Amino acid sequence: MSNYLRFAGAVALCGTLALSGCSEAMMAGGSSKDSETIASLRAKGFKPVARNSEGQIVAMSYTGPVTDAVVCGPRNGPKKPIGPHVKDLDGVEKQATLDAYLILNEGDVKQGIYAIVLRTKAGAPEGIDFSPGEVRSFASGLTCTSA
Repeated sequence: MSNYLRFAGAVALCGTLALSGCSEAMMAGGSSKDSETIASLRAKGFKPVARNSEGQIVAMSYTGPVTDAVVCGPRNGPKKPIGPHVKDLDGVEKQATLDAYLILNEGDVKQGIYAIVLRTKAGAPEGIDFSPGEVRSFASGLTCTSA
């Protein structure tokens, strides 16, 4: 499967799953029972989109500027959070956005998908997608993974 089709499918999946969740008002409330993982995801801008019958958060999503939920850097170099405006390894300033959908079990991330898109004013957008813990690279060599 081409990278473009894989990326387009990932973005479509994130959007569909986010829209199919319960209303934000029902999902938003935190509790003292939230795990450290859930508290950390909330701090990074993630919102609950599904709860199980016991009221535990089982899915969270994020759409917006890149946050410290992901880290990026050279292929074999150190990784750090990038901001919404990043100078890619090809030297061009780009706008970075993130879409993510995570499935949780017992408060820990079990599976999900992160999709990062880099846009320039003149060029076509470039995107990568990856699962939690997986590493992917842009054509420039900028490599990203979940934090």
